[in-house]
Amino acid sequence: MTRATAIPLGYTVLVLGTTVVVLATGDESLAGVWLIVVTLPVSLLLQLLPIKGVGLALVLAAGGLAQAGLLHLALRMLAHRSQRA
Repeated sequence: MTRATAIPLGYTVLVLGTTVVVLATGDESLAGVWLIVVTLPVSLLLQLLPIKGVGLALVLAAGGLAQAGLLHLALRMLAHRSQRA
């Protein structure tokens, strides 16, 4: 497994694990703050949407997964560029 795969995969596991904890604990806890921190910087933009509760947690998780995909693409491009040089 290359770094271009391992790092985004670890980030994906972190985002999904945090989402499961947030959904399991409910709205009364501060666990949702961890999901916001884990999915930065996209969470700053997604919080502006008029969504609350479980819907916001799912939107933040989707944003985190999109970031993992972008991270994978960026690391793959960097690895490809370093192989050519």
